[in-house]
Amino acid sequence: MPGTNPSQDHNAERPESRPPEASGGATGSGGGDNVDALHRVIAESLSDACNRPVLESAEMKPLLDVARRHNGCSFAFDPVVADLVEAAVVGFFAPSGGDAAAPWRAVSRRVAKSLFADAYANKRLERLWKRLSEAVSS
Repeated sequence: MPGTNPSQDHNAERPESRPPEASGGATGSGGGDNVDALHRVIAESLSDACNRPVLESAEMKPLLDVARRHNGCSFAFDPVVADLVEAAVVGFFAPSGGDAAAPWRAVSRRVAKSLFADAYANKRLERLWKRLSEAVSS
């Protein structure tokens, strides 16, 4: 069924690297498309991360930083999922950080809620958190 498993939608177009307009936000007219696209991007990114044998790559550094910051925390929305998704979204759309990252931080929280609520994505996030936690605890 389309839309049930965003990480399997490999033909999805990559969203533009700019946040939704301030007037419409992520839920304004057509804004839901932005959230759906972000959901697919994050789910695919996290899916790839879960399947990688080595977590020590440049792309994983922001996620490992989150694991170090929350070392010993159990898997939960706050702070784990919210911070993992923020690291992934900001790293993808605003890798230079600064002012460019601020709008993406707001969007990332909505994406994190969506992923956390989705049973399939939630399980993948939990597996990712376990692997990241093990990597920083060793």
